[in-house]
Amino acid sequence: MIRDIIQPLEGNISQYMQEQNGLSHTQATEAIMLAQDTIMHSLRRETMQDNSSGLLGLFSEPETGTIHPLETIIREEYTDQLASRMQLPAGTALQIGRYAIPAILNALRKYVTTNGTADRGKIHDVIAGDFDTLRESLEKGLNAEHAGNLKDKLSEIFGFGIGGKY
Repeated sequence: MIRDIIQPLEGNISQYMQEQNGLSHTQATEAIMLAQDTIMHSLRRETMQDNSSGLLGLFSEPETGTIHPLETIIREEYTDQLASRMQLPAGTALQIGRYAIPAILNALRKYVTTNGTADRGKIHDVIAGDFDTLRESLEKGLNAEHAGNLKDKLSEIFGFGIGGKY
């Protein structure tokens, strides 16, 4: 689901990474996929830690000039992964993280917001995602037991089950 939501942004994000940071098209594509994976893993981790207020706050309209603490955590994790997995210089990784993560999270916010209010059902669907993003979260350390409990946690936080998504 996240891929569908951010697809309209991928060209702009890729162009930024290539023109401003010297990445090749292939590297930019890899960096965008890494951003998606990092965001999904982080959202699922917060779900498993029962951080409903953090999740709802992340998806609410931010006050002008403020950055939600969870967004900062996601951006830092992404920056670290760009530097380690893609072997980008720390300064380059930081610039990309400061651009890509807010852009993607803003797209997610727009998707889940109806009339200025975060729609719990849409947030639920974003976090539940699809099999591919769940597999990626598992590869990043969300263990199988947690994956089995993810449905229950989502139901607790947002009030209903996720149907046949898995």
